[in-house]
Amino acid sequence: MKTGETVKSFEKNIKQDINMLEYPLWMQDEKLVSKLENDIGFIWKDREGYEYRCGYKPPTKLDAIFLFYLLYKSQKEGWKEEIELSRYEILKNCGFRSIRPVDYRRLEDSLERWKMVGVRYHGSFYDGKKYITLSFGIIDTWKLEEESKKLYIRFNREWLTRIKNSTYFKYLDFDKIKALRSPLAVRLYEILIKNFQNREEWRIEVTKLAEKIPMKKKYPSHIITKIKTAINRINEHTDLKINLEVEKFKNKTILMFCKGKKRHHDHLLESLIKLLPPSERKKQTLIEAIKRALDRHDEEFVRRNILYANEKVKKPGSYRIFLIKALKEDWAREWWEDNIAQATMFPDMEEVLDEEKRLRIKVEECLKKLSEREIAELRAQALSELPEDLKDEPSLVRMQMRFILRRKLFEEKRT
Repeated sequence: MKTGETVKSFEKNIKQDINMLEYPLWMQDEKLVSKLENDIGFIWKDREGYEYRCGYKPPTKLDAIFLFYLLYKSQKEGWKEEIELSRYEILKNCGFRSIRPVDYRRLEDSLERWKMVGVRYHGSFYDGKKYITLSFGIIDTWKLEEESKKLYIRFNREWLTRIKNSTYFKYLDFDKIKALRSPLAVRLYEILIKNFQNREEWRIEVTKLAEKIPMKKKYPSHIITKIKTAINRINEHTDLKINLEVEKFKNKTILMFCKGKKRHHDHLLESLIKLLPPSERKKQTLIEAIKRALDRHDEEFVRRNILYANEKVKKPGSYRIFLIKALKEDWAREWWEDNIAQATMFPDMEEVLDEEKRLRIKVEECLKKLSEREIAELRAQALSELPEDLKDEPSLVRMQMRFILRRKLFEEKRT
């Protein structure tokens, strides 16, 4: 954030220092939290020199929403170090519709969680000019007045002042953060806001991102599945529009987050256009339809619908309309499952199908060489790429696993 950035016109815009977006003030994975708790509370350390301690239950997403509202309240009232407000006001503005006694107790528990949080940046806090070592809490004290039921909350002065005077900050729309709902989506949104400072792309190794969030680490394919779902929520509910691309290498997987529209690799688009009948390959409306389909789906979705159109369209002049509709509604789904092995059904595509046959043979050879762990990762990735209503179909899962291997072989050949 550059010095002097003006406040946007949103009703509940919250200023936040970017250091506090990069490193977590709350934990999105409650199961992970329970595993890391010990006799002296909860301790979590980032590899880059950030230490997070909580002497009580660590704050989670709901607690983050409460804190965002309290920070907004302080900011609105001239950055007051101590604010006074009702429990009802907090709960109502944080999305609670019918407020019950248990909700009041949860809010009070949240304040206690924040009072017990302390963070330390070991030479990792950027103040806009240099990296410094810094330690502070979030809330120093809070009390509930019995008669009026008013809450009095005093923030940690260092924490609040750092945000108030920060020249390295972003404004967050409180209502959009609430709309994300998913803890992972909110946490990922915080990280992306920071890492899209003055850049259009950001790359990170998948397990390093899982550590930074932090989230429970399984296989890379499991992490990618969750990240994709979170990105969809961010794209739907915020002004930040992100495309996620996965780059797989021998010993690591890189996630590339790109702002704006999805990029189409020339070689991928070229390979799909070659599947079209020669008379259709230069039609711009078809090329644009393929690009739009790639924005929403993977390569195999587009490929099967092109091959389906090649098989079904007999009437001259109707190919373009047929394929565009097929790409919109996935007409090829059932047909593809029944006919993928029948190479002879495309007599006018001999060159393409010879290549498909060679790839299928290589895929089967690769499958036989995979370890149990590699098969489990492959299956998880296949499930992540299938629509929800097809994940219970074993034959489709196996087919998708083969598609993934074929895609990998195709990419290796191109490089």
